[in-house]
Amino acid sequence: MSLLKHFFSKTKYRISQGAHIAWNLDEYLNWRREMPLIKFSHDRVQTETGTYGCLDDWLVGSDSDIGGKSTASLELTPEGTGMFHGNISQHLLDHLEVKVHGYAAIKSKFLNKTFLSEELWDTSDFRYLALRLRGSDGKNGAPPPRRFSVNIKTDGFVPTDLFQHRLFLNRPGSWETVLIPFQDFVLTNEGRVVPRQMYMNRQKIASIGIALLDNQVGPFRLEIEWIKAFNTDFTDADVDQVPYKYLKDPSTLSSV
Repeated sequence: MSLLKHFFSKTKYRISQGAHIAWNLDEYLNWRREMPLIKFSHDRVQTETGTYGCLDDWLVGSDSDIGGKSTASLELTPEGTGMFHGNISQHLLDHLEVKVHGYAAIKSKFLNKTFLSEELWDTSDFRYLALRLRGSDGKNGAPPPRRFSVNIKTDGFVPTDLFQHRLFLNRPGSWETVLIPFQDFVLTNEGRVVPRQMYMNRQKIASIGIALLDNQVGPFRLEIEWIKAFNTDFTDADVDQVPYKYLKDPSTLSSV
């Protein structure tokens, strides 16, 4: 009888172990919560997914490049975060025939670009682009809140194609983490929405940037700590999932 009891006990253990493996797929299919892409720091750090802490890895531009009067700068703060700031002007010299002006933007340079190839970010295992930011709130002489956008450049056939999404900040003046689904980015070309939309090739992201073009003049400021590709507990790229810890105790789902 003890032998039979031992048999059933072992069988029960094997079944429960197999169920754990089947449901807790993140351990066996290399599920990842995040992949760091960009982080500002006083110390330059080279990783598999990017170079951190170097302002030389960024491009800064504004309409001053085409004769406008807007200004833009990207600097490191004493705390080691990136500060994107400047002033937007709608002034443009009369002799210039420019349709778009009054803007400022920053974007990361391509990773280790060479003559034959360039390294690209593969974010296909993640659902969101996550940004840790602090917008200005307009208090105590600070610039007022502004409407920024996030830009993603992929390695595509059309060099002027750009995926864009509005950057919604809910708590100006405080640090907040913004999650933007990669699928929600809109394909644009030279500032216009492309009629025939296509999915972003998340395996070949070449550059990430932030732009300001909100038709408002005056100063602006946006502080950036990091940018990551990200999954929540309930996402595995574009697949929804329920983590094993919630399946084990379904009552915890009510608190999520």
